[in-house]
Amino acid sequence: MRTYSPLFLLSALGVLSAASTLATAADTSQWKCESCPFPTGITGSVAVGLGAVSDASSKFGDFTGLQRNGGHLILGGDISRRGDDGTYADAAAADLGLDTRTLSARTGREGLYALSLGYSEIPRHLTDGAMTPFGGIGSANLSLPAGFAAGTTGAMPLAATLHPVELGFKRSRLEAGATWIAGANWSYKLSLQHDVREGTRPVYGSFYAVSTQLAAPVDQVT
Repeated sequence: MRTYSPLFLLSALGVLSAASTLATAADTSQWKCESCPFPTGITGSVAVGLGAVSDASSKFGDFTGLQRNGGHLILGGDISRRGDDGTYADAAAADLGLDTRTLSARTGREGLYALSLGYSEIPRHLTDGAMTPFGGIGSANLSLPAGFAAGTTGAMPLAATLHPVELGFKRSRLEAGATWIAGANWSYKLSLQHDVREGTRPVYGSFYAVSTQLAAPVDQVT
């Protein structure tokens, strides 16, 4: 069994106290983190190119914006900024040369608040190669050319009066939001969304005993 004198114990405690004092007094203002994963400053990228579609197809362009044959522009990019105080700002754009373009931006301060803004478009193509004898497509009033109505469908001058019609619509969406972090257990969020749909869609109608398919206008705001 070993025993230690009180003088030895006091000396050891004194050395530990001195080491603790030196550690507390160390100047860390010049210390640098060489492997910190958080970038600061401004960074960004740009995408520019050309794309091509071999054949025109409304159905292929449904939700994609690639309904026309030939070339189209590929354009997009993003930019980001990170500050030393936790502030940030981001902006991005994609498919600017198509009907599916998107734009978005956000800014804020980490752990405190965030603001966001976005815009997007999506095309909806319902038919491919539709034809109609009606005039005034897209308006509130449709009209028929001379020769309608006839006693039978075969007697109607369809061959001379049919013309192509595009049935579909485009949805445009504008979004905005704000988030505020109030302490460790609470956060508040406000979101706004504005949707617009414009175009035409098929509907069915009847005139006494005669039925027909009509191209009705689409004009909706949500």
